[in-house]
Amino acid sequence: MRERADAAGKRLVTFTIETDVGFACPADIERFADELADRVGELAASFDAPGVKRRYRITVGGHPAGRAEENT
Repeated sequence: MRERADAAGKRLVTFTIETDVGFACPADIERFADELADRVGELAASFDAPGVKRRYRITVGGHPAGRAEENT
């Protein structure tokens, strides 16, 4: 997509969201994921414009960040 945008002299609009979070217990990860899915779904629904030619795919994922000493 970036190559096509460059060739057309247009800007490819993208965005990234990144954060770190510590969970007290494994069950908190599931509760967080459920609430995040609900909120992202509500936000997407509030902005969605059906029939618009340019659509965006929003992907949210999480993975262990590694030990603190590995991140320094």
